[in-house]
Parts: sequence; structure tokens; C-alpha cells
Amino acid sequence: MACSGLLFLGWTLVAWLTGALGVPADGDEIDYLQRGLTLVSNDSLADAYRPPLYPLVIWSLGQLLPQPLVLDAARLLNILLVSIVPGLWLWYAGRSPYPGAGLLMALFSALWPPFYLYAFNAMAEAPSFLFWHGAILLTLLAAADAERSSRRPPLLPVTLAGVCLGLLGLLKANNILVAAPLALMFWLLSPQPRNRRLRALALMAAAAMLVVSPWLLYVKHHTGQWRVTTTGGINLMLGSGRYDFGMGGDPNTLQARYLAAHPSAALEQEVQQRIPVFDSTTLPRDFIDDQAREMALDIWRRYPQVQRHYGLLKVLHSFGFSLRGPVDYVTAGFFLVATLVALAGLWSRALRPLAVMHLGCTLCGALMAFFFLPNIRFKTFYFDTTGLLLIAHALGYVLLQHRRRRRDHPLTQKGGLSAPAAG
Repeated sequence: MACSGLLFLGWTLVAWLTGALGVPADGDEIDYLQRGLTLVSNDSLADAYRPPLYPLVIWSLGQLLPQPLVLDAARLLNILLVSIVPGLWLWYAGRSPYPGAGLLMALFSALWPPFYLYAFNAMAEAPSFLFWHGAILLTLLAAADAERSSRRPPLLPVTLAGVCLGLLGLLKANNILVAAPLALMFWLLSPQPRNRRLRALALMAAAAMLVVSPWLLYVKHHTGQWRVTTTGGINLMLGSGRYDFGMGGDPNTLQARYLAAHPSAALEQEVQQRIPVFDSTTLPRDFIDDQAREMALDIWRRYPQVQRHYGLLKVLHSFGFSLRGPVDYVTAGFFLVATLVALAGLWSRALRPLAVMHLGCTLCGALMAFFFLPNIRFKTFYFDTTGLLLIAHALGYVLLQHRRRRRDHPLTQKGGLSAPAAG
């Protein structure tokens, strides 16, 4: 893990030089910090506003360190978690039929700036990144095990992949979406009979459910409903564009432009009437969430064409096509390259499972942006991961084919063409 240690030191230096360390908490960091530090005294998990895993991380740091140090400690821990990933891919390279792909993925995950820039914040994306890569790597190993022994199901890697998926769900509720593309990749990769593949996926799902179920029972006990968080309705209302819950203010934002283009005095009045509920600090969170969902669904029923148009704008925005500056240019360019590689990969038997998984993750990101929020941060860790993984395997596959051609055609070996035999 020397590679991971060097990466941690290097990216920590970048975080320090760019001023990411030592600055006050901002945005979601504030809520994560507050909930983590008051987890026991205020039972801050009881309203289910956040899944529990990252507040528990903050709480653990708070038990070890003075409170003023917790924020930067959480940021450094996030950088460390992301720095572990390239080491995992180096380990995988020694066990993969395409070792070049593993080496390239280690390189990509070590140097791709968005992974680390988002890890500079004390939020749940960085541990999500670690567990998502872990789930993919374990699923690839499970498929490789299945190929080596068609009669023995790959129990251990499949179970551990399910544990990683469960931990992803305990970090962010929308992480649950990536389980479907991952399962589809395993289904396409594994050469085992259908019933054995079904058993393996059932085991993966059972392991994930076993990890998540204590939290679901806890939320059921406190709110009376089966849900992962009490933010789904609030985020759907945010996604409608009609109320920003105090998170807007920039007249150049996508939401502000949408409101200016589609004014509605009647709807504005209805929203204003519900603001005391939406902004309440005393009403139960599950009640606020239900009220927000009810209002958002009503807006969709009454203005479906306007909402569809706004949803498409949000999808384009989330993939960088607002073209506001360098971040958008890189995001949009990467989206185009990864999508073209995925479409081409559908025609290759070796790359098709990864291409399908990447396109599935693209759909997950598009659905989140269409109905909820278009923040680029929300899709970076799984969309960029599968895109880079696909590109790494495509390049690794090309290199492997090139080596095979050289081996099978000795005339191209070092030393040049052989002289023709004398007649």
C-alpha cells in the first residue's frame, strides 16, 4: 500500500495548497458535522434525514479528537479513503485476465482530479467511492471465479460485494440505484448456468439487505414508515425548481432561469403557503418530507410539459453541458468519450458487460438529475468510475490483442523479416 500512502501525501498537499483544509464547513458539511457531533446527545439520527454511516464516522472522530479538529480530520480521512482505491486496482491487476486494464484503472483512479477534489469535503461521496470500487472489483473477481469453476458458485466475493452495496446505501440513499447495473454486469460476465447466477445475485442482495436492515428497522421505529431517509420528498420538491429550501440565491443558476421563463403566480402563492412547513425546525422531518413530496407530485401533475423540459435541462447540466467553465468542459468531454466507448463496446463480447454497466450508471445519473437535483457531484463517483473502468478495459483489451498478434506472427518479431529460402 506504499502507492496509496504516497497518493495520500500528494493529494493532501494539493488540498493544503488550494486552501481546502482549514476553512469553515460549507453546505452539506455543516449538517454532517452537526449531526455527527450531536449523534448521542440529540439522537440526531432519529429523524432519518441522513443515512447513518457518515454521521457515525464524524461521531467516531469526535470521540478521538477535540471538536475544532474534527472537520479537517474528516477531510483528511476522505482523501485517505480515495487514495486506497488505486492500491486495490493494483492488487486486482495481478489476478485479472486483463492485467493491463487493472494497471490503467489504478493510474486513472490515482490521477483523475474530480475523485479527489470532491474528497476534499467532509461529505459521504469519498467513502461511497471506496465501497463502489470495492463492489465492482469484487464482482469482477466473482465472475472470474465463476469462469474458473462453473460448478462452484463464487460465494465469498459475491457476499462481500453485497456488503459493499449495503454500506453504499447507508452512506447515501441514491447509491442504491447502482446495484442494478452492477448485477447486470455480473449476469453478463458469469459463464455459469442461469440458476447459479440467480443464486449468486440473491446472495449479493441478501448480504446488502442484511447490512441495511437494522437502519430500516430503526427508521420504521421512529417514523412509522419503511424508508431509507426523510429527504426523498424534499429533494423531489427541490427538483421541481419551485422552492430551493434556502439553498439558492444565484440569479444565474439553472433554477433561477427556469423560474424566470415559467412564472406562475398561483403556484408561487401555493408554495409560499407551505414554506412555514418546509422550513420548520419543530415539525417531524418525515411529515415535512411527505408534504414536500405531495407538493412536488402535484406540480408534476399540473405542469408535466414544463417539468419535463426542466428535467431535460437538469440532465444536460449534470453532464456538463451548461458549459459554464473548465469543470463543465471536462465533464462534458468525458461524458462524450465514455459514451462513445460504451456504444462501441456493445459490439465487443469482451467489453459488453462493462459497457452495459456504464450505460446503466449513466441512466441512473440521468434519472436523478431529471427528477431530483442536477449537481455534478452526485454522479461523479459512479459515472466516472464506470467510464474510466470501461476505457481501461478497452485499452487493456487492445494491448492484449496486439501482443497475441505479435506472438502468432513470428515474422514481426525482433530481428525483422526472415530471408526467403533459396530456390
